[in-house]
Amino acid sequence: MTRPRTIAIAALSAALLAGGGAGLALASPSVAGAAPSTALAHHPSHGRMAPGMALRTVASMLGTSVREVRLSLRAGTSIAAQAEAAGVPLASIVDALVAELSQRLDAQVERGRLTRERADQVLAEAPDRIAAAFERSRPAATLRGRPLRPQR
Repeated sequence: MTRPRTIAIAALSAALLAGGGAGLALASPSVAGAAPSTALAHHPSHGRMAPGMALRTVASMLGTSVREVRLSLRAGTSIAAQAEAAGVPLASIVDALVAELSQRLDAQVERGRLTRERADQVLAEAPDRIAAAFERSRPAATLRGRPLRPQR
């Protein structure tokens, strides 16, 4: 697996943790009667949380660095396991990420890029999606069957 692909996988994991799944849902115009223009465009700043923002929030709450969180994810340790090891309640991390997502969604509603109904729907689904993503662990990243070395 190449470095960009590995980073993309870690970023996707973080995006899912931070409501990126909700961000993907925002990008699809699934609101009845909503034109595609009312859904968010495929741009990191359009209502969904950028993966780096989620990792920074998780890392700060765990008292570690973004790099350490990424390396642990790459090694196959879920965010929930990392939180448990750090003695941080998983619910507090989920709540912090939902609060950040809420602020971003409110800003998009104010700009007219998202309907209030869609924002409320995404916000209602976000805690469960984030918690589910936190519970998942992925197999350790490998390159041709060998573990990847930590990046410096």
